[in-house]
Amino acid sequence: MLFVDGNGILHPRGVGLASHIGVCSDMPTVGVAKKLFHVDGIMRDEKHHEKVRQLNGKGDSFALLSTDGSVLGKAVLSGPGCSNPVYVSVGHRMGLDTAVKLVVACSKYRIPEPVRLTFALESTFEPLSAMVKQE
Repeated sequence: MLFVDGNGILHPRGVGLASHIGVCSDMPTVGVAKKLFHVDGIMRDEKHHEKVRQLNGKGDSFALLSTDGSVLGKAVLSGPGCSNPVYVSVGHRMGLDTAVKLVVACSKYRIPEPVRLTFALESTFEPLSAMVKQE
C-alpha cells in the first residue's frame, strides 16, 4: 500500500497522481493532499470553512461531495491538535473508509508518517541535476 502526496480521484480529471501510480504499479494507493483542488462543485468557500471548524479532533472528517452527490474524498483531521485537515481520496484498489482509517492510524502529526518521512529523507539526497554530467 502506498501513500501519495497528491490526489486520487479528487482531481479535476478524476485521476490524480495517486490513481496514476496505483494503476501503473497495480498497488493499492491513497492520495493525501495538503490543499483542496476545486473539483466539480467542491471548493474552499465559507461553507467548507464552517465544516472544518466543526471538526473536533483526530479522526474527525466530512465527505467531499461532487455536484451529482458522489463522494470524491474526505477532509480529515489526521493528527492530534491539528486544525487544518488533509484531503484523502482513493487512488487505486482501496476503499475510502479504509484509506481514511490508514491515514489516521499512520499520523502523529498532520501528514501521515510515510509521507512526512519521505519529505525528511528527500532533503538528504543530492539533486538529480547535480548527479547528471553536464556536457
